[in-house]
Amino acid sequence: MAWSVSCFIANMDEKPPPGQAARDIIADRWPSIAVHMQQARCTIELELDQSGEAPTLLANGIRLASAWQPEREAQLQCGPLWPDVAELTLFGVGMGYLPPLLLERLPAGGKLRVVLLNIGLFDVMLDLIEMSDWLAHQAVELVCADAITRLPASFRLTPPMLQLVDPAAEPLRDWLLQALSERHMQVHQTDVQDTLERNLQRNMVLHDEDNDVAYLLNEMISEQLAGDSNVVVAGAGPSLDHAIGVIQQLQGEGASVVAVDAALAPLLNNGIAPDVVVSIDPLDTIKRFFEVDRDQLANTALVYFPVVDPDVVAGWTQRRFSAVGSHERFQSYRKMKKSTVLFSSGSVIHPAVDIACRVGRQIHLAGVDFGYPFASTHASGVAVAHESATVASSTLTVRNYRDDAVPSQMNFISYYRDLEQFVDRQTRRGSVFQNIGHYSARIRHVSVLPVAA
Repeated sequence: MAWSVSCFIANMDEKPPPGQAARDIIADRWPSIAVHMQQARCTIELELDQSGEAPTLLANGIRLASAWQPEREAQLQCGPLWPDVAELTLFGVGMGYLPPLLLERLPAGGKLRVVLLNIGLFDVMLDLIEMSDWLAHQAVELVCADAITRLPASFRLTPPMLQLVDPAAEPLRDWLLQALSERHMQVHQTDVQDTLERNLQRNMVLHDEDNDVAYLLNEMISEQLAGDSNVVVAGAGPSLDHAIGVIQQLQGEGASVVAVDAALAPLLNNGIAPDVVVSIDPLDTIKRFFEVDRDQLANTALVYFPVVDPDVVAGWTQRRFSAVGSHERFQSYRKMKKSTVLFSSGSVIHPAVDIACRVGRQIHLAGVDFGYPFASTHASGVAVAHESATVASSTLTVRNYRDDAVPSQMNFISYYRDLEQFVDRQTRRGSVFQNIGHYSARIRHVSVLPVAA
């Protein structure tokens, strides 16, 4: 290492802090970042931890490096680099153990991009730990988190920093968490593969008999042309309870309502019969979502993916329309008949929003929470609703329109960020989005009603 954390901390009162030299380098090489650092404020509480063999720092109670073998820990986090990796990205600096080690591993002419996940904390760390040597290295490029629009092919990260990011870096944090959990998600898909295949086989006849969703879309477009092109998408999150009055008003003014299956009961309980209900989940637990008064659904159409539990599809006596996702598992269905591909990245809210974008211009979102506001998993009346303490993570959160960090879980966060990217594309095509409730997940390019619903 080019510096010694233990040596510096042990002699803090005997030498001037090293921060100025590092800041001079940053001001010279990355002046815009220097400006950000001057404006940043660190709200994280730092504490020296000398409980182990090596002194380390606690940031909001989170140990930034091992208190026993920090260099060894950093070496494990670096891992081997493929010989052809000429450009590497490091997310988060922490106590600065990783940058020098990664520079040693880069080939000649290689580049190390260091992404700051918390600018205020980094600024404070410069006064505690000598980082000038690696900051001055010509292979280093220092960037802010908002400069990253997609994950690079090769990256490493400082794990504790994922819990200490700036609000502006939260989307990037979520992409990183998605990447880290990808293997786990693949295992989950393997676990449900038998159910998926069984449902696909049993639904084949129904899919062939039912009209494609394109027929329904054309109907809705024709109706919208005579109206104001407003569509409400109703998710089943807890904030749906607070959006009911606005949905009733919008529906009364002619807006179409597209609901996810779990939102059926809370909508019907409040006199709102959706125009469309969407279902894509293969598990038989969704049968409970359809245990409602079917008389209220005489004019409601079901849009389903052929992976849905066949009893749900066959049991729907009103109009049904089939659709598919882009996954390769639907290839045989697309060969069977021309099928509309709806956006789907794991959540039923995805195709519901896609349908809304295809038939309307002004899209109103309700109950699209991707977390657990009000300490509940679903809106009132949903059969599987219960307190969030049994499922929410103590560390994973999404931010709502009130700027609150709301407890969530990994798959919700993945759905959230994938929807955000879809919304970004639709916005560029002319769609306008508004969220009805301030307690829902804050989605980029989606405004919110001025007064909380």
